[in-house]
Amino acid sequence: MTKNIYSYLAPAWALAALLASGPLAAAQAAPFVIAPMIEGQGYCKAGLVQPKLGLAIAHCAQRKDSGVKELAAALNKLEPGGAKGAVQVGYTIGINLLEHPKEGEFNPFGFLTQALQQIDRPAVIYLFANHFAGSHAYPPIQADSMARFADQSVPTEKYFQRAIAPITLDLQAPISVNQQRSSALNKVGQWYASLPPKSRKKIIAFTLAGELHHFYDDFSTGMGRFDNIRITDYSPASVRSFQAWLRQRYGDVAALNKALGADFKDFSQVAAPSKNIQSESLGQFSEHFDSYAHGVLPIEGWLKQLAPDEKIRIYLNGVALGEAEYGLNRQDVYEALPDVSTAQLGFRYLLDFSQLPRGKYTVQVVLEGAKSYELAQRSLSVMGRSQEPIQNLGKNITASVPPSSLKFYLDHPAQEMAVFYNPLARDWLDFRSAQVTQAYDDWFDAAVKVGLPSERLFTHQIAVATVGGWNPVLFASDASLKGQHRYKKGINLYGGSASTALLRRHYLTPGEVFGVPEFHTQAWKDKTVPGKVLHDLQQGGARFVSPYFLSMAPDKYRDQPNAHDKFRLSPDNKDYGSDHLYRAMADSAKK
Repeated sequence: MTKNIYSYLAPAWALAALLASGPLAAAQAAPFVIAPMIEGQGYCKAGLVQPKLGLAIAHCAQRKDSGVKELAAALNKLEPGGAKGAVQVGYTIGINLLEHPKEGEFNPFGFLTQALQQIDRPAVIYLFANHFAGSHAYPPIQADSMARFADQSVPTEKYFQRAIAPITLDLQAPISVNQQRSSALNKVGQWYASLPPKSRKKIIAFTLAGELHHFYDDFSTGMGRFDNIRITDYSPASVRSFQAWLRQRYGDVAALNKALGADFKDFSQVAAPSKNIQSESLGQFSEHFDSYAHGVLPIEGWLKQLAPDEKIRIYLNGVALGEAEYGLNRQDVYEALPDVSTAQLGFRYLLDFSQLPRGKYTVQVVLEGAKSYELAQRSLSVMGRSQEPIQNLGKNITASVPPSSLKFYLDHPAQEMAVFYNPLARDWLDFRSAQVTQAYDDWFDAAVKVGLPSERLFTHQIAVATVGGWNPVLFASDASLKGQHRYKKGINLYGGSASTALLRRHYLTPGEVFGVPEFHTQAWKDKTVPGKVLHDLQQGGARFVSPYFLSMAPDKYRDQPNAHDKFRLSPDNKDYGSDHLYRAMADSAKK
């Protein structure tokens, strides 16, 4: 369980001192770079004769017209006269390391070489070889390289109508995809070494690998699923690694058995927990797994507005446990309710029930201020290793019924929920988190080995803890962003997650330099929001932000509906407030 969510917030005087001197002041000597992700790279005006964008880009490649002029023109619209000042416009180019262009096709390295030579602007290079890259891999990803569910099936998922390949996180295993990744990264190192110093200097960041996390059922819409979950990675290699990890954590089987209340003879007998005790038969209790088996129950929902003198406090049997964190991203509520002006209205409290005695408890969510209102009450049964009847321990405090004008909702937990704590499930989640963190460490080491500058290596990771309603068990990714690492943190931010105060509570220390490799404010109700967010990120220590996305392709190629088009940055695209964000980018550079 994490520490108090407010422990990272320094007093105002301390933050002022950090802004005046120290790491953050030094970081701000470098410009804050707005580097939109470029779609349609390689398109040139001569390609307009072709009916489809892919054919147009191929047509340009055959004519040896890279489309660099079109890119330069698009960036000059945002920042006329070139990159200058404390805020500069650059560009982000994504390179699929598992995709190998054939002769006559668009080559991203050739494009980048020309862009770095001809465009005097900072660049961010996004190197990805994750699940999004795998669907376009050549040769195709082999079965030995896939993460697996407990029944050994491979997830077959799509995201925005695009197939994904759930590649294993283990970069050290002797499997085919790792050979592909190693070979591709070597080519990146050779290409980087071939650049003249002036071109290399323009590359302010490399973001590594893409989003790295574990997989789950219903990938595109199931981020908030808590019931009947299926997760990875139960592949034989991953389970063997888990057993070795347990050996390292506990030292010997006796210590493991004492912690688990088990009777294993050897670590090789320990199965990764995967069976839900409420719906499946267990051979032994250590096999139990669900969203709460690690002993933590999220209590979360949303409240339209929290006044400065108000707190959301959680009570268990009439005893105050603590305050819920407020201000989490609830983009779903923002989109659903016309009168909600911000997505930062989610709240969450993580209840650690692992040490609670068996029994039936009462959970209360209370809004405390000038008056106290009970927002919700839930009955919670903390079970033992059996499903025997338990004693009702429930008690509560008295609080007023909230007025009808107070808009809120408790999403989780459900009424009459029963939870079972399995210590091995906590080990399993710790191990899965370690797998994700190790994957980034391995990518960092590999990138440095081929000659990429270590001080410019960032991750490209999702910020699960900033989103209300998501189930972090599914991803096991947050550990890769918490604490100190050799790599710099690159954190993808969408909607209400784009707040440095929120990032500090979960991931960043004051003064820590970070990057934002994917970004969109998704705010259309208030046109001032994008500008405020960009300013906040600049002041908060962001080296760069890569808004998603700026397209080189003309409207001719947008005849087919595309879910991604909502994010297309243009003064004419009102979806998700993309027009407001476009203008904010230009205004930030001008100021």
